[in-house]
Amino acid sequence: MLKNNNNSKIISPMMSRLQEEIKFNKKEAVLKFWKEIEKIDTPIFEEIEGDDKYNIITFLVREDEEVENIVCFSIFVTEDIKEGLLERIEDTNIYFKSYRILKGIRETYNFTKNNPLEPKDPIENIFKYKDLIFSDPLNSKEGFWKVNGIEFPHNEIISPDAPPQPYYGERININRGKVEGFTSHSEILNNDRQILVYTPHKYSIKHSPYHFLLLFDGILFEEIAKVSSTLDNLIADNKIPPVVAIMVENFMPKSLAQRAGELPPNPKF
Repeated sequence: MLKNNNNSKIISPMMSRLQEEIKFNKKEAVLKFWKEIEKIDTPIFEEIEGDDKYNIITFLVREDEEVENIVCFSIFVTEDIKEGLLERIEDTNIYFKSYRILKGIRETYNFTKNNPLEPKDPIENIFKYKDLIFSDPLNSKEGFWKVNGIEFPHNEIISPDAPPQPYYGERININRGKVEGFTSHSEILNNDRQILVYTPHKYSIKHSPYHFLLLFDGILFEEIAKVSSTLDNLIADNKIPPVVAIMVENFMPKSLAQRAGELPPNPKF
């Protein structure tokens, strides 16, 4: 979804205006800025003049103490954890990072403070320094997801153009399916992974063949995308027939490279 990874060229109109105002009266400009931000949830979305496909998104952190760095871990950080380094407006408590993104995005993110920036692999880094993670206090849409028994706080990114999700989330007074976990060993890949299997209400091996849905990044799909409850809702509203979902784990704590090696066309996988 990232249009251009050379983020130094991505200019947020909001941040540009702020930096101009700071030149005249820094203290007043900073106080005014945070008062305005406190009225709305971050991150901030801004239109790009003449562009109906992309927005600018800006992450913000207010940090009153001296820190080595603040890093945003999100979909935009793909190869090197340094891609998520926030910039500081000199001699202020304002840290920010802007990206150009496709409209309609829904995602999650979190921050780390005083990150050693090694290992540079984002997945390895976030697992190694999980104790440094903090959620965005300026974003009311907060949650947690679990991987390998480790709980990570996160916040949601919901673009103003994001389509509605009427089947997302748990409903009451409907029939529910069941999710079971299995461990799968691959002799070819020489690794183990968790497999989550969703079966619909009244699932039976005597039933005629079920449709099935195959998803990768299994645990995250269930934790964040709420696959099982979404399928429950769709089935309850007769939007889809009873379906079996197989969620294959690829979100490995060892390395993003391992995931990247499996999910492209890979005969062994």
